[in-house]
Amino acid sequence: MSDKQIQPVSDEVLTIDEKVLGRITQLLEKATGSASAGVDKLIERVLTMEAPEDVNAIVQTDKMADYLGQALRVEAITPLPSDYEGGLPFYLGVDATELETGEKIHTSVGGMVPALALLTFAANGWLPATVVVRKGERKTRRGFYPWNIEYVPTPRVS
Repeated sequence: MSDKQIQPVSDEVLTIDEKVLGRITQLLEKATGSASAGVDKLIERVLTMEAPEDVNAIVQTDKMADYLGQALRVEAITPLPSDYEGGLPFYLGVDATELETGEKIHTSVGGMVPALALLTFAANGWLPATVVVRKGERKTRRGFYPWNIEYVPTPRVS
């Protein structure tokens, strides 16, 4: 994701100005080392597969919203370019562990608040972090129920 791909977004639902996009670009660079590191990481995952079934984890289509009400230990994020109209110019690939089952998952998140929150977590060195995926109580203007994440502090071992 180059800086040229992060353009001001404006439609009847969402407007993101250049100053805010500049801050998002800074977070992307702080979290990953560069604004294009997500694509590089994805390519590296494909090129270093050890078996054909490894592609299944790379292209897994689960969305984080599929884990509503479940606790996930988010270990890493991979920002990737998005072509979704009316949203952020990126979405996140998320490497996590479903805490109830211990299953390692690779999922995605594109919702504004959860994506920006996880990007901020990564940029500030707050990953890994435990979150619970929550559904909003009211529909958006477009008729969807938004979802969010709730941070769950991890007990400290002394």
